[in-house]
Amino acid sequence: MQMEVMFHHGPLIPDIAALVFSYLSISEKQNVAHVCKMWKQVLYMPSQWKGVSVILPLNCSEVLIRSLKERKITRVSCPRATNKDLAILFAVIPEISYLKLSGCPNVTELFLKRELPSLTRLEHLSFRRCCRVSDSFLEVCAPFLKSIKTLTLEDCENITEIGFKQLAKNLVNLETLDLTWCENLREGCLETLSKSCPKLTSLTLRGCDWVTTNGLRHVVEMLPDLKALDLKWNHGVTDATVELIARHLPDLTYLDLKECPFVTSDGIKLVAKKLPKLNHLAFGGDHMLASDFENLQSMFSEVAKLIELKCLTFSVADGVTDVCINTLIKNLSGLTTLDLGYIESISDSTADFIATHLPNLESLSLSSYKLEDYGAIALSRKLKKLASLDMRNCSISNYGLESMTPFLGNLKSLVLSSHPMLTNTGIKYLSAYMKSLTSLDLMDCDNVTNAGVYLLARNLKLLQQLNLSYCHRVTNQGKVFYKSHISLMLRF
Repeated sequence: MQMEVMFHHGPLIPDIAALVFSYLSISEKQNVAHVCKMWKQVLYMPSQWKGVSVILPLNCSEVLIRSLKERKITRVSCPRATNKDLAILFAVIPEISYLKLSGCPNVTELFLKRELPSLTRLEHLSFRRCCRVSDSFLEVCAPFLKSIKTLTLEDCENITEIGFKQLAKNLVNLETLDLTWCENLREGCLETLSKSCPKLTSLTLRGCDWVTTNGLRHVVEMLPDLKALDLKWNHGVTDATVELIARHLPDLTYLDLKECPFVTSDGIKLVAKKLPKLNHLAFGGDHMLASDFENLQSMFSEVAKLIELKCLTFSVADGVTDVCINTLIKNLSGLTTLDLGYIESISDSTADFIATHLPNLESLSLSSYKLEDYGAIALSRKLKKLASLDMRNCSISNYGLESMTPFLGNLKSLVLSSHPMLTNTGIKYLSAYMKSLTSLDLMDCDNVTNAGVYLLARNLKLLQQLNLSYCHRVTNQGKVFYKSHISLMLRF
């Protein structure tokens, strides 16, 4: 007897479909929603979009915004938005909880003063390179931002100490603050911040040269629950600052001291000894020289004792030996992110050692002209969890790429800048196997031509970012062709 199977709702009933779809990526959900009406209804359930942040395209339509409301999406990023775009967004979704504005020259200060206070459920607010954010804006809006938990004011050049202090006094629930490149503030801001924001656990002060040891004293003494501190690119931070941090914040888990020219290997040794709970550490730069081998070896030996580390990033100008690298790697088997900067001594054997002893790596960055095909192939075959790989300036041939790419099918981000041996042949292997790539950097790969760009555009459907700077054989025709494809890939 023949059994007849009826799929009135497709092969998946709604409850099972909802469970299956919950494992899909955002782009996969968008594609699946086009299969049938029932699947679209399931995918538009708010449970499928919890925690999702949406980047609105230029000149977004009201239809798109209403579809976000239907899915109860309240986390929105608006690069290059206009007053009109935001007016529609705020009117349709007044319950926005996360708002990110980046480089919006067509959004006026008057509009923000009038509309932002209406977003009563806003908890996460980010401004990046927004010249409309001024002391006047902060004075008007500060009383309405008492629910804010996360605030970013990156490169907002029109904010001064006066406006920031007025703002800080109202941020009683603030937990995370990013002031990257806010160059017109002063160290008095840190005292006001420490007194007004007792819940602060994460503070980013990248590129803020007004930060001094005296200013940070208020932070470390009055905010004992601080867990993350980012001081990258700060010229006012010294070994004395590091000692103060290490003494008062023993529970710190995140510390970035990269490109702080007055922090030496002695300061890093102190960090390693006093902050055993660190899971993220970044240090070094062109200032940190390897001329004193014994001192450098001692620093790496202390860092190797930070067994809680998940992310390690460092840069030492020259002379780092395999002994230093091997000491680190053998003791830090739990690392998921490793960035070694440019180290000339990294060879194929060092790369093989890394691949063998760090099986949990998800992100790896290493740069050396001595690293050739054998080391690159070892990394690709042994590091099964890699999602991001940066191998700029390495000497990898087309043969190396042919052998690597079949093992890197899950890679999301790849940097191959300054690879003189990379040609369209290597691009062919890359585009055939690395279908999951969303970001690819081919800067200064002078043997890649328009034909290679065509292969990337045709085969890498998830690609969102492609760097072709200084690829002199890629003409405007190739770049226009790529852009025409990428606009289709990003359509929401």
